[in-house]
Amino acid sequence: MHAISADAISQLVMPPDWTARWTTAWRFGRTLVGCAVRDLDQVDVLSSVPVRRFSWRTDQWHRPGLGYLVSTDRHHGFESFEEELLLLASDFSGSLLEALAQPFRLRFHSANGSVQHTPDYLLLTDDTPWLIDVRPSARIEPEDEVKFAAAAEVALVAGWNYAVVAGWHDHAVSLIDTGLDPRS
Repeated sequence: MHAISADAISQLVMPPDWTARWTTAWRFGRTLVGCAVRDLDQVDVLSSVPVRRFSWRTDQWHRPGLGYLVSTDRHHGFESFEEELLLLASDFSGSLLEALAQPFRLRFHSANGSVQHTPDYLLLTDDTPWLIDVRPSARIEPEDEVKFAAAAEVALVAGWNYAVVAGWHDHAVSLIDTGLDPRS
């Protein structure tokens, strides 16, 4: 997990009515629907589809694909090996109910103006949902930090947990990728 810096948090523009000013856009079929952050509890997240499509080309440098999850009994898109591992680890957790890829587009205000960010996953679990961004630690730029800080604030308002998955321990990758039960 990646810790969000105090500097990134300080760059967010959050006046008293920020939850009305910051917005999310959700896709329902072909329709894009806007929602203020303060109203996230009114969104029917289970009826939503990803706000942008996954693409596959032979010249891509990342590794997109579809992975089957036992918890949801269907395939889910991922854009990298790290995202695939997140889906598999979530499936193995035993508490996953639904995995929503690229659930919404967030528009927020920072010291540099209006910014957009699309979190990677909203994982619905037996307990509290998790809003997740996946980015290898070596590829996290300062502007990403600000986006992660904004996503964390949105998750807090919505009553969700938030995390940035920035890497995996080698032993976890071995267990998850091979599907071994660590108890055996």
